[in-house]
Amino acid sequence: MKGEGQMAKQSKKIKINRDTSGKT
Repeated sequence: MKGEGQMAKQSKKIKINRDTSGKT
């Protein structure tokens, strides 16, 4: 289940990136 954790990490990173993009 290592892949699942990786995907969750990526999703979180994308969400943060999107939030930062929307703020700009």
